Amino acid sequence: MVVTVASWQPARAQVPAGPVVVDRVVATAGDRVITATDVVLEGFLAERDPSPVPEIQARRSDPLVALVDLALARAEAGDISVYAPTGAEVRDRLAALRARWADPRDWERFLSEVGYGEEQLAGALYSRMVAERFVQRNITGPARSRADGAAARDAAAMAAYERWATEQRRRTQIREVPPISATAP
Repeated sequence: MVVTVASWQPARAQVPAGPVVVDRVVATAGDRVITATDVVLEGFLAERDPSPVPEIQARRSDPLVALVDLALARAEAGDISVYAPTGAEVRDRLAALRARWADPRDWERFLSEVGYGEEQLAGALYSRMVAERFVQRNITGPARSRADGAAARDAAAMAAYERWATEQRRRTQIREVPPISATAP
């Protein structure tokens, strides 16, 4: 069969009969939206992409709390270039994350499960890195190693972070969005 321009017809896509949920907003922090996909991704990243900022890492046991904190820091950082990682830094972080999966098929399954491609994931990592740099530069100071960081300094940094987060949460409208009940009219 020869297909000519005149005879070509686009494939007809299956159009669902009703609305299809592709993601769900679970919270807003100011003008930042946090989706269910973001929460799933944060759950995966909490174990496989440890934050170099101990105060941020400590909040990751609750993905929604961690995401609200990151959204608040990201909003404060804005587009100020001092917080922006280079493309190479983002690629290195993505490569380090990818390396945590021994089997490339597992990496592909992970991307499929969270509904991200590598480019989207790199964008999420970029945003996370901006927030981390903002926190380090303005709230907690540079990451500390066990060799040079005393427990008192770590506690002081955590207290400073907690004060900042509490104040940001007080000043910013944060709204959790409950799921639509299956029994709602």
